[in-house]
Amino acid sequence: MGSAFPTGFGERLMAIHRIDLYNELLKLALEGTDNPALLRLGIAVEDVDTTDGSLFLSDGTKCHADLIVGADGTHSATRRSVLKSKDQPAMTGMSAFRFLVPTDRIENEASLCGLYEWKSSGTTIFVDTSDKTVELKVFKLTSSRGEVQNVVGIHPTRSHNGAETDLKAALLDEFRNFRSDILRLLELAEEVKCWRLAYYEPFPTWLSEKTVLIGDAAHPMLPFGGQAANQAIKDGGALGLLPTGVNNDAEIPQRLRIFENLKKNRTSIIQIPSSVRIGREREVERKLRPFAQSASE
Repeated sequence: MGSAFPTGFGERLMAIHRIDLYNELLKLALEGTDNPALLRLGIAVEDVDTTDGSLFLSDGTKCHADLIVGADGTHSATRRSVLKSKDQPAMTGMSAFRFLVPTDRIENEASLCGLYEWKSSGTTIFVDTSDKTVELKVFKLTSSRGEVQNVVGIHPTRSHNGAETDLKAALLDEFRNFRSDILRLLELAEEVKCWRLAYYEPFPTWLSEKTVLIGDAAHPMLPFGGQAANQAIKDGGALGLLPTGVNNDAEIPQRLRIFENLKKNRTSIIQIPSSVRIGREREVERKLRPFAQSASE
C-alpha cells in the first residue's frame, strides 16, 4: 500500500508517533517571542459563551478571548455550546484493540523473521477468512525512541470490552484463527488498549459567533481511513491564515464563516467514508452526494 503513494499522489506515505507530533506542536506553541501560548494543565472547560468569547473552567475561573478554537476532541465540551445541544454518536458494533511493538523486538524474534520479510513497508492488513469483520492492521511508525510497529485489531464488540478485562487475553482469543507467526506478534504486546467505535454524522455547523471547532471536535472520524489527525492539521493550517489583516474582533465571525465554507463540505467527504471499511465506500455513496456537489461548486 505504501509503495503506491508516490505514483498516485506525488509523495510517499509517512507515519509518525503521535507523542512526537504533540511534542513538536507544544514546542512551537511555547517557544519564541511571537505571543507564546500559556499552557494550563489539569483544568477542564465546562462551558463556553460563544457570543462574548468566554470560557468557564473547572477551577471556577472565567477567561475571555477574541477567538475561541475548540480543539477538545471527540467528547468536546465546546461543541455542546456551538451546537446548542448534546450530540449522540451511533455505536458501530465494532471495537479496536491497539498496541505498539518495537521493530527490533520483531527482528530479533526468530519465529517472526518470515513475517517481517514479506510484510509491506506501508500498512499490511490481515483478515480472518472465517469472519471478515475481524482484521488486523500493522504499520510502521518512526518515533524519537526508535521504530515501532503499530498494531490495530478491528473486531465485533464483545463483553470483554470492559475496563476490568484482561485485554491481552481477549486480544489473543479474538484473533485465535490467525496463523501462528501473527499470534506470536500479538503475544509481544505489553500494553493493550481497546475502544468501542462510535460514528458521528457531519454536524450542521462548526461555528457560533466567536467560537469555531476543529479536529475531532468538528469532525470525529473512525480509524478505517486513518485520516483524523491529517484533517485536524489541515484545519489548523487553514485557520491560521484567516486572521491575517484582521484589525477588529468584530471581523472574526465573518472570517470564521469563510473557514467553514472552505473546509466543512470537503472534510465531510472524508469523514463519511470513514464509517465503513476499506472497499465498502459505495455503501455511503448516497450520503456523500450532497457534500460532493457543494464542494465542487
